[in-house]
Amino acid sequence: MKKIIIGSGILILLDQIIKFIIRNTVVSSISVIPHFFYITYVKNKGAAFGILSNQVILLILVAVFLLGFLIYEVKKQKQESKLFMITYSLIIGGLIGNLIDRVVLGYVTDYLEFYLGSYAFPVFNLADMAIVIGVILLIIHEIRGEKMEWKIKDETGRLDVFLAKKIDLTRSKIQKLIKEEKILLNHNKTSSNYQVKKDDIITLMDDELYKKELEPLDLKVEIVFEDDNLLIVNKPSGLVVHPAPGHQGDTLVNALITHFKLSHQDSLRPGIVHRLDKDTSGLMLVAKNDKTHDLLTDMLKKKEVKRYYIALVDGVIPNQSGTIDAPIGRDPKNRLKMAVTSKNSKEAITNFKVIKRFKNHTLIECELKTGRTHQIRVHLAYIGHPVTNDPLYGKNKRTTSFGQMLHSYKIVLEEPITKEKLAFEKDVPEEFKQLLATCTKEENEV
Repeated sequence: MKKIIIGSGILILLDQIIKFIIRNTVVSSISVIPHFFYITYVKNKGAAFGILSNQVILLILVAVFLLGFLIYEVKKQKQESKLFMITYSLIIGGLIGNLIDRVVLGYVTDYLEFYLGSYAFPVFNLADMAIVIGVILLIIHEIRGEKMEWKIKDETGRLDVFLAKKIDLTRSKIQKLIKEEKILLNHNKTSSNYQVKKDDIITLMDDELYKKELEPLDLKVEIVFEDDNLLIVNKPSGLVVHPAPGHQGDTLVNALITHFKLSHQDSLRPGIVHRLDKDTSGLMLVAKNDKTHDLLTDMLKKKEVKRYYIALVDGVIPNQSGTIDAPIGRDPKNRLKMAVTSKNSKEAITNFKVIKRFKNHTLIECELKTGRTHQIRVHLAYIGHPVTNDPLYGKNKRTTSFGQMLHSYKIVLEEPITKEKLAFEKDVPEEFKQLLATCTKEENEV
C-alpha cells in the first residue's frame, strides 16, 4: 500500500504542476507536431469524450466511490507485485488528479490534442492517460494471472535469503512454499539452499499472492469437542478443508470462521494443523490460537497424536494385520497424484488390521504413523487393495460422487494446554453404512 501511495502521489503532483503551467501559459493552441499533436487548453466540465457535460457533482461522487472501491481492493491484498503496484498507482493517481480539478475549479484541465488525418481525438490530460494505461494493465493482470517473477541479474546467495529481501514473507514461510512447489526455479521445483545465479527465473505462484479476506460460509459443521484452545470437528465427505483453486468460499475453514476465532499462522488456512482429503470424512483437529497451533503441529511431528481410520477396500486382504512402510512422493507421470517412489519422497508408514472380510471387499482399521498427502489411499493402492470408490487411486473408474470409503473415526491426544486426556470416536457416514450393508447382503447370498 505504501508504494502505491508514493506512486499515486508522484503522479498527482506531476499532473497538477503541468495543469497549473497550462492554465497560466497557454492562451491559444500550440503546434508541437503540425497536423498531428497540439497543446490546447480546454476546460472540460464533463467526463471523457464530452459525456455528462456540466454534471460536475455527479462526476465527483462517482470518482469518490471508485476511489473508495480501489483503496478497499488494495488493502485486501497481502502481497503486491510490481504490475499490481503500477496499475493501481496509475488509476488512483489519475482519478485523484482529475478529482482535485473538479472540486477546486469546477472543471478538468485538458490540454493534449491529437489528430489522425482530419479526425480530432477528444482533448485529454496526463491523468486521463494514466487511468487508461492503468485499466489496460489491470486487464493484462487479470488475463495473465497472479504471480511474481524475478530474473536474477548480479545477485548471489541462497534462494530463500534472496526472496526474503524481495517479498514480505519470513524465510521459514518461503522455505515452506519451496517445499510445496509454490516457488519454482526456471519453472521447476527447487530447494531453499539453491545458490541463485545470473539469468535464473524465480516464480512465486498465484495462490500465495493476492489473498482475499476469507468469507464466512453459512454451513453447520458438527463440533465433537471444544475448549478455549482447540476444536475437534466431524468433517463431512465432499467438503474441502481450506480455500484452494476452484474452492474459494465453500470450505470447512469458511464455515468455521463464521462461529469461531481460529489461529492465524496462515491467513488462508486459519486453525488448520492437519488435513483430510475432500472426500474423506471424519475427525479433525482445529487450533483456536497460535500457541495451540504450534503445540499441535509439534505433537503431530512427534507422533503424539493417534489418528485411526476406517476404510473399505477392494479385494480380500489375507493378512490379519500389517505395516506398509513405503516412501511417498509426487507421481512423476501425473502431478495430481502421489505415489510410492524412491525419488524426492518422504518416509510414510501406515499400520492396518482387518475388521471384517466380505466377498469382494475388506473392512480395515488404519493407523497413521506419518502424515503424507493421500497416504492411506496411496499405500492401500500400492498393496493391490485400493480404497473402494476412490476416483483417483481406485482400479474401478466407475465411482459414485460420494468418493472414497475412508473415514477418520478416532483421535486420541493430550490437550496441549490443559493436559486433559482426549479420545473421541465418530461412526462412518450414512453412505458408508449403506455400502457396508450391501457387502453384508452379498456375503449372505453366497
